[in-house]
Parts: sequence; structure tokens; C-alpha cells
Amino acid sequence: MSIHAYFDRDFIQSIEGKYLVLDTNVLTSLVSSPEYFSTFLKIFESNPFLLDPIVQLEFLRTTYLKDVYTDKLKFLRLEKFNLMPNHQEIHRKILLNAKYIGQIQSKNGHLKTPLGDILIMARLMDCSENHLFMTIDRGDFTTLLFDRLGIVSIERFANKKEGVLEHISILSFNKKKYEECFDDLPTKDTLLEEM
Repeated sequence: MSIHAYFDRDFIQSIEGKYLVLDTNVLTSLVSSPEYFSTFLKIFESNPFLLDPIVQLEFLRTTYLKDVYTDKLKFLRLEKFNLMPNHQEIHRKILLNAKYIGQIQSKNGHLKTPLGDILIMARLMDCSENHLFMTIDRGDFTTLLFDRLGIVSIERFANKKEGVLEHISILSFNKKKYEECFDDLPTKDTLLEEM
């Protein structure tokens, strides 16, 4: 089975060496087929991949069959994936950021953004410009707080006959957009007192 991929080679070269933080939906597609995974690795061969603990939890939480769970754990333990730091100080900062991002999302009409996505955004808020986020979800990860740097499309086969083209957005958290949105919050003064 031949998998097709469409992307801008100049864009891929421009992000070489940058950390790519994977969303749960990207992980799910990667584990769906060896061909898809291989194609993905060839495209991003010069990038380290990071897993947020929230993404890891989302990826494993619905897996109750022992064999499938064991396979997913083996997949997550591949040396290509690195777990992001996970300790109490980071949790405090993420929760504070999540409160602000949740209000920003709500004020701007994104009332149904899942908590997991808000927590991932909160983590990305404190990452450097060398950390980019990869997601298939265009609904919750919008350009309100992110810059869409590029899109990579990879064909994924649900069965042997029918391929679906998945579009993976590569995003960068934009701190200036965040600050503008935060300054526009009616609760800004109260939130600043909590800092």
C-alpha cells in the first residue's frame, strides 16, 4: 500500500531541529499503521518529538484491552518520543495558565474547548519558540492564540481500499496574541491579583 504525503519541503527544512509536541490525534494516526508512521518519520526526520503527560493520558485512557494497552505502551516507549517534564512546579504554572486560557477561549466563543486541550495550550504557553505543536484538530487549536506555520497532509487508510487525507497543522503559540487577549478580559484585574 502506497501512502501519499503532501508538504512544502522548504517549510520542513525551516523547522529542522525544533521540538514537535504531538497531539493525541496525531499519536492515534501514527499508531494506526506502520506505513503512516514511517511516512511521518521520513518527513520529520530532523525533529525530536515530545509528549505532554496529558496527551499520553488521553492516548491511553480508553484502552482497556490488555494487548492493545501493551502495544500502545510499547509505541510510546520508542526512543523517538520524549516525555515532557512533569512535576509539581510545572503543574502549578500549567493550572494558572489554563485558567487564563479557558477564560480567553470562552470570551472568544470557544465554549466547548475540552479541558485536556486547554491544559496542552497552557503547557505550550511557557515553551520556547523552538517548541511547535502538531494537531489534526483545527477546531480547538485556532489562530486565536497560535500561528499556523504549515500543514502536512498524509494519507491514512481506514481499510485497504479507501484512503483519507489527514491534515496535520504545525502551530506555534503566539505570546503576543495571548497578551492581547488577556488584556481584553473583563476579569484581568482579578486574575492578576491571583498571580
